[in-house]
Amino acid sequence: MLKAHVLPLAFVSLSLPLMAMAADSQGELERHVSYMKGETGAVVPVKPQAKLFGRQASALTNASSGTLTVGKVITYDVTNYSPYNEEPTDTNSFNMVMMGYSPAGPAMGSVSAGLSGITSLAFAKMIKGFNNPPIPEVDEVCNLMLTSTEDFQGLNIGGPYLPLTKTRTSVKNGTTYYDYAAVVWDGAPTLQYYIDQHAFCTTFDSFNSTYPNGSNVSLTLVP
Repeated sequence: MLKAHVLPLAFVSLSLPLMAMAADSQGELERHVSYMKGETGAVVPVKPQAKLFGRQASALTNASSGTLTVGKVITYDVTNYSPYNEEPTDTNSFNMVMMGYSPAGPAMGSVSAGLSGITSLAFAKMIKGFNNPPIPEVDEVCNLMLTSTEDFQGLNIGGPYLPLTKTRTSVKNGTTYYDYAAVVWDGAPTLQYYIDQHAFCTTFDSFNSTYPNGSNVSLTLVP
């Protein structure tokens, strides 16, 4: 348990880059990665954190359902991609393991027709996100990141339910897109935000060990 006095003043005063204006020029996964690192500025969820643990999405008649075909990649600095090889090996900059679906940058996985509103969905584990992390937990953080044209509260993936919180809404060519995350902050990121992401790595590791590259997973969006 992190105590309040452990929060170093140096980190509180750390000047993290604010990239809200640059977000529109980024790809979806790149924008989500910036969010994981705390670089998107003061993002406030549009609605409260979903509280639907235990709800059976399969019982909802208006839920969108289908299949996710899992793709896995390792990316270095978000722009240089290499094939998935189980463990990050680069020691010069942060590594990120992604698994899920993205049609571009990096292209991986796929979703069935019933989930056509999803434009990206990825579990991500980032290692070495900071040159000098203030606490060890900050050096390995995870999140689930999703962009969709549908407005919903969470997803049932392979049986377990994960509540998601909306972090961003945008309109492009008349279509509204919603960004979601499993771990969120209200305003500027704090150490607790990174600790929460670190804890989410148990969910990442469970999914990673359960579903090999190319496997199929049932997926339902919970409205």
